[in-house]
Amino acid sequence: MGVKIIHSTVLDSYNDIWKLTSALVILSGRQTWDWIEKNIIEAYILNHLERFSSQMLNEQAFNFFCDLYVDIALLNPAYRAEKVLIWYFQKEIFNKDDSLIKDSAAIAIIKLSIFEKREMPASVLKWFERNQDNPKVIEIEDVFQKRLIYVDSQHLSVQDIVGV
Repeated sequence: MGVKIIHSTVLDSYNDIWKLTSALVILSGRQTWDWIEKNIIEAYILNHLERFSSQMLNEQAFNFFCDLYVDIALLNPAYRAEKVLIWYFQKEIFNKDDSLIKDSAAIAIIKLSIFEKREMPASVLKWFERNQDNPKVIEIEDVFQKRLIYVDSQHLSVQDIVGV
């Protein structure tokens, strides 16, 4: 399964990759956290985050592994996934490619903050405020709105839901 995911990300074939990642998240949900951390996070996700952010720069693949990292990290609320993502977010920007990595890390941190119901780091909040025209910010606003619906659905009227 891992080889299929890498093959799909390298070939920029993202159409059905959710099927592979969903299976990986479900498998992880059935394992102990020690197993997940060793076999999925450390041996697989973190290696590919590094790989696609430097040696084999690929924004789409890096973005994909950031999302996968968030999905897996959410299985254990005590796990501090933010530390790794902050490292990528705070990397010095020397060129446009570095900026794309920073943007992907920022979006992953925001998603993590939304789903963990934690405060966003101040530096990421500032990035968010300065990047309102970034297409990735628009995407994250959809995630935020969906989260609000899950949290506040009992307070929504029929008019709020159907927009009439």
